[in-house]
Amino acid sequence: MSNTYLNRNIFEILKNISWLFFDKLLRLTVGLFVGIWVARYLGPSKFGLLSYTNAFTALFGAVASLGLDRIVVREIVKTPSLKNELLGTAFVLKLIAGTFVLVMSIIVIYGIRSDESITLCLVGLSAAGYIFQSVNVIDLYYQAKVQSKLSVIAFNSAFFLMTLVKIELLLSGASLIAFGIVGLGEIILGSLFIVILYIKTNNLFRWRFEHRLARQLLLDSWPLMFSNAAVMIYMRIDQIMIGEMLDDKELGFYSAAVKVSELFYIIPSIIANSIYPSIVESKSQGTEKYNNKLQMLYDGFFLLALIISVFVTLFSDWMIMVLYGDNFSNSGVVLKILVWSCVFVFFSTIWSCDVLSRNKQKIFIKYDLSSISINITLNLILIPQYGISGSALATTLSVPITYMLMSVFIKSERMAMRCLIKSFVFISIFKFACNNRIKA
Repeated sequence: MSNTYLNRNIFEILKNISWLFFDKLLRLTVGLFVGIWVARYLGPSKFGLLSYTNAFTALFGAVASLGLDRIVVREIVKTPSLKNELLGTAFVLKLIAGTFVLVMSIIVIYGIRSDESITLCLVGLSAAGYIFQSVNVIDLYYQAKVQSKLSVIAFNSAFFLMTLVKIELLLSGASLIAFGIVGLGEIILGSLFIVILYIKTNNLFRWRFEHRLARQLLLDSWPLMFSNAAVMIYMRIDQIMIGEMLDDKELGFYSAAVKVSELFYIIPSIIANSIYPSIVESKSQGTEKYNNKLQMLYDGFFLLALIISVFVTLFSDWMIMVLYGDNFSNSGVVLKILVWSCVFVFFSTIWSCDVLSRNKQKIFIKYDLSSISINITLNLILIPQYGISGSALATTLSVPITYMLMSVFIKSERMAMRCLIKSFVFISIFKFACNNRIKA
C-alpha cells in the first residue's frame, strides 16, 4: 500500500514538473525571441531605461507577496480543510500589500527622477500589476495539490495573447510606453483566466478572511517577506546602481547579459516548487533519510549548474552576438562572469526549502542582510574601476562570501556548507573517475 502511494506521489510530482517545464519552455522560446526583438528595437539606451524601471519596481514588489507563498502552500498541505480561510486571508493581505507597493513606488521614483515623465509612467504601469496579482493565491492552491497544469494554462494563455500584441507593436513602431501597457495587460489577463478556471470546480465566494489566521500567517511569513525583499534587492540593486552611477546605455548592455543568465535560474525554482511538498512530508520520516535526500538534491543541482556555467562561459560572446547583435557586443564579458552565480543560485534553492521545512525562516534575514551589504559594498568598489564587469563580479562573489560567513557564525547552518563541499567533492571525484576510465 505504501509503495503504491509512493509511486503515485512520484508520478504526480513528475507530471507537475513536466507542466511547469512546458510553461517555462514556452516562455523561454517565445518570450526570449520577442524580448530580444524588443531589445534590438529599442537599442541599448531605451532598453536600459525599461530595465531600470522594471528593476526599480521589483525592489518594492517583493513586499507585495508578503512572503506568504511557501507558507500558504505548506499550510494547505498540512490542513486541506482550511483551504478557503487560507486563500481568502492571503488574498486580502496581498491586495493591501499590492496597493501599498503601487503608492510607494510612485512616490519614491518621483523623488529620484521627477523630471522624467516616461520613467514615472513606466514605474506606475509596472507597479499596478501587483494589485491584480493578489488573486494569484489560487496558484498556491494548485501548487499544494500538485496541479500546476491549470496555472500554466491560465498564465500562458495571457502570455500568448500579449505576445501577439507585442509583435504588432514592434511592426507598427510603437513607443516605449506601449510596451509598459502590454506588460500590465498580461498580468490582468493571467489573473482573470486563473479565476475563471478556479470557479469551475471551486466556490470563490467561500473564501473568508480571518484576523487570527492573518496574524499567524504574517508571524510565519515576515522573515520570508524580508528575505524576498532582500533577494530582490540583491538581484536588482546592481542595475539601479549602474543606472545611477553610469548611464542607461551601460545598463542596457548589462541587462542584456542578466536576462540570458537569469534564464537558467528558473530551472531550480521549477523543480523546487514541485518537490517542496514532498520535502515537507519527508521531514517526518527521520533525520538520516531527510539529510540523505537533501544531499542528493544538492549534488544534482550542483552538477547541473556546473554544466550550464561552463557551457555559457565558452559560448557567451557568440550567444550575445546571435541574440542581440553587434550593438550589444559589450554584454559578452558580463555574461561570462554572471553565469557562475548559477552554482550558488541552484544551491540556495534547496537550502531555502530545507530552512522552510525546519520552520527557521528567521535565518533568511541574517543571510539576506549580509549578502546585500556585501553586494552593495563590492559594487561601490568595483563599478567605478571596472564598470559593468565590476558589477557582475560583485554580484557573483557576494553569495559564496555570505555562505562562508554564515557557516562560521551560525552553527545550525554549517550543514548546508558541508553539503555544498560534499557536492563539489562528489563532482570532482566523478570527473576524476571518468577521466581515468577514458585514459584506460
